Amino acid sequence: MDQKAKAVVLHCMDFPIIHAVVHFLKDQGYRERYDDISVAGAAKTLADPYDPIDTEFVYRQIQFARKLHGVQDILLINHTACSAYGGHRDFQSIEEERARHTKDLRRAQEMIRHHFGDEQLVVQLVLAEPKEDGSFAFTLIDELPA
Repeated sequence: MDQKAKAVVLHCMDFPIIHAVVHFLKDQGYRERYDDISVAGAAKTLADPYDPIDTEFVYRQIQFARKLHGVQDILLINHTACSAYGGHRDFQSIEEERARHTKDLRRAQEMIRHHFGDEQLVVQLVLAEPKEDGSFAFTLIDELPA
């Protein structure tokens, strides 16, 4: 049996996003071929952790995925209305909220690249936003307006 995974995915544990993440990954061609890390706040755990031990936990999980399943791609998925960030209520506008998530995702990307020091490592950044119908829209950070 092939034990290679296509990616390791770090996403938030908020229950509304879990199902949407699974479908997004399937649509992106990952199917069940990824290692899953689900923690409150996702990239916040690296960029602005509640406790430094949380950051070490994420690093260890990524290391296990790389060692055991040959993972070279990492997807970091944050979402607006995230409880770990205080939801929409802790921001003056959706633009401010997007900017905070973008900043944390980019910081987490930088931290992962620095920690692992691997030129082959691909770290993709994704922001999910809830829509009126309860589904989520997923956008690659580089595709968001500045």
